[in-house]
Amino acid sequence: MALTSLDAATHVPRSGRRWLVACFVALVACSLVSLCLYTLDEPFSVVERLRTLRTFGNRTARPSQLDLLFPLPDTEFHDFWPNENNRHMHALISCIASDTCGVNQTKIVIFASWDFTYAIEGRVSGENIWANSIMDALDALGYTYFFAFNHDQLAERYRAFPELVKVVIAQSPLVHDCLNDPECIKSPINVLGVPLWKMFGFEFWENSYMPHPLGKPWTLSPVNYASGNTFLGYSVNRTCSLQPFIPHDKRDNQVFVLAKRLSYFFGDRYAWPNVDYSQPPATLKGLSFVAAVWNDTSQERNRKYPVSPKVPKGVVALNDQPLLVDEFFLEVASSKLLLGIGDPPLSPSPYDALCLGVPFLNPVVSYDKANPENRTAWITQHDGLKFQPEPYVYHVLKHPDMETRTRLFWEAAERAVSTPIQRYMPEEMTPAAVTARVSAFVEADWRSRAELVIEEFKAQGKKLTGLTL
Repeated sequence: MALTSLDAATHVPRSGRRWLVACFVALVACSLVSLCLYTLDEPFSVVERLRTLRTFGNRTARPSQLDLLFPLPDTEFHDFWPNENNRHMHALISCIASDTCGVNQTKIVIFASWDFTYAIEGRVSGENIWANSIMDALDALGYTYFFAFNHDQLAERYRAFPELVKVVIAQSPLVHDCLNDPECIKSPINVLGVPLWKMFGFEFWENSYMPHPLGKPWTLSPVNYASGNTFLGYSVNRTCSLQPFIPHDKRDNQVFVLAKRLSYFFGDRYAWPNVDYSQPPATLKGLSFVAAVWNDTSQERNRKYPVSPKVPKGVVALNDQPLLVDEFFLEVASSKLLLGIGDPPLSPSPYDALCLGVPFLNPVVSYDKANPENRTAWITQHDGLKFQPEPYVYHVLKHPDMETRTRLFWEAAERAVSTPIQRYMPEEMTPAAVTARVSAFVEADWRSRAELVIEEFKAQGKKLTGLTL
C-alpha cells in the first residue's frame, strides 16, 4: 500500500523500530536501576523498587531486549572483572524483571579490593587464592557480587543498590579512603553513601597497618587468629582436587622444598642452616631435595649475600623461577614431603600438599623453652597448621643447639617419607566450612554490633567520623 506524505515522513523501517525499542528499554532499565528507583531525600523501600522493575519487565522488556543490557564480548576473552560486573548485573536485572531470582540473588556483596580483581584475572598469590575461595562460597550460596577498583567506584556501585548491599569487602586503605571522602561515606548530607559498619578490611595478616575504626571484628582473616578478627578461612580444593592423587609407591623419592625466593635461604628465619641436604642419614639413602626458586637477591640491596648465591648443597633447582601452577601441583604430588624452611609464612602451599596426600614439615621458629610442647606459645612458619598432628604435619623445633636441631630434622623427615597419607584437609578449611562461615558473616547483624561500639566510643569521649548508620 502506498504511503501518504505524512506516513512517509514518519515511517521507520521495522529493523529500525526494533533498535529504537531496544535502546528505549536499555535507557529505562538503567534509569530504574540507578536513578528513578531512588530519591535523594527518601529512597523507596526495596520491595517497591522490585515491584516497579518487575512491572517494567512484564510489560515492556522481552528477553531478547534484556540481552542488550550489560553485554559481554561475543568472542573468546580472558576473565576480566568489568566483564564479571556486566555478567552479574545482567543476571540480576533479568531475574528481577522476570520475578525468577534465586535464593540470595538480590543480596549484594561489593569487592573493593584488587586482590579480588587480580584473582579474576588468574593471579595466584595467597590473597588471590583466599579471594577466589570467598567468591566460590558466595556462588554456592547464590549471592550477587560486584567489583570496584577504588573508593570512587565503590561509591558508585553502592549508590545503585544501597539497601541490597549486605557487606563491602575492601582493602584496609580503601576503607579509610572512603571514610575520608564525603562523597563516599554515608552521612546526613550523603544518605546514599556507604555506611562504615558495612565495610570490612580484607587482611591476610593478623594486624593491619590501617586498622578498621570499629575494631577487630571488622577485619577479615584467612587464619583463625586469636586477636578478634573475623575468621573466614579459605579452601584450596577448587585447584588441588583437579590433580590426580599419586600413590606413594609411584612417587619420586624426593622432598619438595617450599622456597619460592632464593633470599629465604639467607634470612634470619631460615630454619635449617645446619642441615646438609646432600648427606641424609643411611635410613633415608637416595632421598633427594628439589626446589623452584627465583633469585631475588640482586633486588635487595640492603642485605648482604654471598657472591653468586645459590641454593644449599644437595638441593636441586628445578627452575630459576617459580613453577607454573600445573607444574607445581605435579611436582608436589610426586613428592613424599613438603619441606618448610621458615619462609614464606602462612603460604597456601601446605594446604595444597595435604590435599594431594603430601605431609608438611612445619618449622617452629619460636617456643616456650620451659615447655616446648605448649603449642599455644609456638610461632611457626604456618600457624594455621600448628595444632595439626602427625602424620599430616610434622613440627620441628628450631632448637638453639645445632646438633639437636639436625637430629630432630632428620627424624621428622624419616617419619614423614615412610608414613603414607591419603588426601587430607583440616575440617575448618573444607569448602563446606568456609561456605558456612561466609554465610554467617554476610547475614550477621553488623549494624547492631556497630551501634554498641559507637555507644562505647561516646561513653569514652572518643570522636569518630562516619558514624551515620
